[in-house]
Amino acid sequence: VVVVVVVASVCISATEIDTVVFANPTYPECCSQEMPGTCMFRIPVVIAVPESEVVLAFAEHREGKIGNGCSDGSGPAIAFKRSEDGGHNFGKLMFIANDTDPYHMSVHDGVVLGGVLYIPETQSVLLFYTACYHKCTKTQSYVIRSKDQGVTWSHPSSGNLTKLFEANNMTMLQFGEGMGATISGLGCTTRYMMCGWIGETFAANAGHSFGYSGIQCILSDDNGATWGLGGKVPVTNDVKPNEVSMAVLENNSVLLNFRDAMGSHRRWQAISGDAGATFSAAWETELIGPTSNGAMLTMQTRDVVFANPHNLTSRVNLSLFVLNQTTGNWKFSKQVYSGGSAYVTSTRLSNSETDIGLLFEKDGYKTINYVRTAYSTN
Repeated sequence: VVVVVVVASVCISATEIDTVVFANPTYPECCSQEMPGTCMFRIPVVIAVPESEVVLAFAEHREGKIGNGCSDGSGPAIAFKRSEDGGHNFGKLMFIANDTDPYHMSVHDGVVLGGVLYIPETQSVLLFYTACYHKCTKTQSYVIRSKDQGVTWSHPSSGNLTKLFEANNMTMLQFGEGMGATISGLGCTTRYMMCGWIGETFAANAGHSFGYSGIQCILSDDNGATWGLGGKVPVTNDVKPNEVSMAVLENNSVLLNFRDAMGSHRRWQAISGDAGATFSAAWETELIGPTSNGAMLTMQTRDVVFANPHNLTSRVNLSLFVLNQTTGNWKFSKQVYSGGSAYVTSTRLSNSETDIGLLFEKDGYKTINYVRTAYSTN
């Protein structure tokens, strides 16, 4: 199966909201190995809480340290801000999921984001993340919960998913990044799904606590109380499935869209017809991208919208595409930002069927911005 991108000439409308959420230190202080404390904020994750004006924004809080800089996992906590006016303004900077494990702190190998879900049955936001995936032989995987729209959060110990992966010979699962999937149409049950890329062997010689093994999904049929393994998309000679986003199609199939760690600069996909229990073989699409993530989302209209830096080699040109679910074609919708735009995640909005919320790394990681913008299927 080949997905074709149809590019059309469109007028680019102004965004309704463009708010700086996290601002990084000024270069050269940013990421200086000699500067202790905050190095930079990276890897945005966002969710707009349904039936409210609350928007929750998360990022890794990375710290500089001699010999490590501000690489993946170099932060001991997740930075968090909360908006109560739909993303126009965000409140004070807070830190959640503080990793105080003595070994993690000693080797400077902390938290990595991450995925997010909303469970309407319990009115809960679930945030998934990993800790110590460089230096530990087995990483730690967690889900924390908020039942009050992000005002307070559960302790990580109450949502430790590590044993689930250990029992299935996985040394690491790094979630997302971005929104998980909500799968209805299963009788009285709503299934929730979160996916990530996994390792099943310790690869210390590669500088990581894993060997790439593809994508693994986890499933919950009890509103996120417990989780079990779902389907997997393995590594093949053609593709090394990596950072993944997910969406539910009109026919209730679940589509995965992911980066290829082999460096093909193409987006790949796999699909499930059994609510995430198994997945098809992966296929290459015509969607291009640099070595970066992408964000795919099911809207209220059941449209599926994809966002990424649309460039073969550089993290620039944040753009939106809409899936034709009959033909499988991706159609260019609009350019959101032509300049530097790296990691991005997306959220649908309760008060609009045609607007989408995006949290993305802007202008060479100078800031992480929340943008609200309309997409078009025309």
